[in-house]
Amino acid sequence: MQPEFNVVDGLNDYDHDYSAVKPLATEVAETLRGWVKDVEEHLEESEGSDDSALATSNPVETEVEVEQTERNETLSDDEESDSKLS
Repeated sequence: MQPEFNVVDGLNDYDHDYSAVKPLATEVAETLRGWVKDVEEHLEESEGSDDSALATSNPVETEVEVEQTERNETLSDDEESDSKLS
């Protein structure tokens, strides 16, 4: 192999050292625990309900759906403006 091809560019994710991962900051860990606790409490409250009520009352799922809808609307608006420019 030629020596000019033996240089690592540093842009590859596979050449990083993932054996020494830094721990999360205390605030981040507390926030994550709070989210999990909120979801668990919500699921416990909904335990006696049917599946359709559980699906419509899940705040995490609703938030994700709203974000996806907003992205789709933004993309369709961009496509419309691009077609008007053409």
